[in-house]
Amino acid sequence: MSTENYDILRVVKRCITRNKLFDKKSKIIAAVSGGIDSMTLIEVLLALRKEYAITLAVAHVNYGLRGKESEGDEQLVRDYAGSKGLPIYAKKVNPDDPAVRTTGSLQQWARDLRYLFFEEMRVKHGFDFIATGHTADDNAETVFLNLLRGAGPEGLRGIPAKRDSIIRPLIYISRNAIETYAGSMNIPFRVDTSNRSDRYARNVVRNHVFPLIQSK
Repeated sequence: MSTENYDILRVVKRCITRNKLFDKKSKIIAAVSGGIDSMTLIEVLLALRKEYAITLAVAHVNYGLRGKESEGDEQLVRDYAGSKGLPIYAKKVNPDDPAVRTTGSLQQWARDLRYLFFEEMRVKHGFDFIATGHTADDNAETVFLNLLRGAGPEGLRGIPAKRDSIIRPLIYISRNAIETYAGSMNIPFRVDTSNRSDRYARNVVRNHVFPLIQSK
């Protein structure tokens, strides 16, 4: 393992300690979409599994919004979890079914759906925490968006490393570091083509605003 990878694990361990993310022998479900951040999350937790004596499982929601792409995401997550000997809890939904589609934006619907499912699996299977793959870049984007929306001090704090049963071990890690780690560890991942669309405000910030700021 390269020096850079050891640095990432060191930063993650600092995050765990500073924010008291979990105790030794905790049972953790990794929320995995199939994207680079959440696939890296699995590998990082596996690298720390022995040291912290944690029990791991994987959870995935297939929203059915991108047809074969969504099916491919689910298959990758299933295959990777299986190759690592990890239990997987998966949910597939039909977004056109009125019984599952609530009011509000598509993003909010998807977010509510996945967190409800993750929490149901956590309680049902006796796990302690749900780990998500949010990174330092996600946090910066959230703070920027909240600032544009006129959020108060609470909104400007960004994404917390821990809130109730939700933990975010990668929240101090940049997306560039994630990409380097994933490449060196040959971690497979899927690219969500909807992330390129300017239909969503976060994508505009991620794909246009931040690159412009960083180029100055």
